[in-house]
Amino acid sequence: MKAAEVPLETARACRDVARLAVACAAKGNTNTVSDSGVAALLADAACRGAGYNVRINVASMTDRSAGAELAGEVRALVADTQAAAQEATALVEAAIG
Repeated sequence: MKAAEVPLETARACRDVARLAVACAAKGNTNTVSDSGVAALLADAACRGAGYNVRINVASMTDRSAGAELAGEVRALVADTQAAAQEATALVEAAIG
């Protein structure tokens, strides 16, 4: 379980970064809007990678219920991060034309 905790924490941070990227793309300096898009894309990729690490570590756990909980959380985090990244990149595309 401990081995899955670190990448799970990483996935949580990635979700937060992607959400911040949305806010920055929507309300930030228009001259740096592309940076918001890059942040969102990187957060999405990092979250997916963290998700892989959680899932591989969960697969080796003997406590299946704890593993299922961790795997479920990381799946939700990956989905939330992906949605935020899509929102941020749509804002970037609209801003840069």
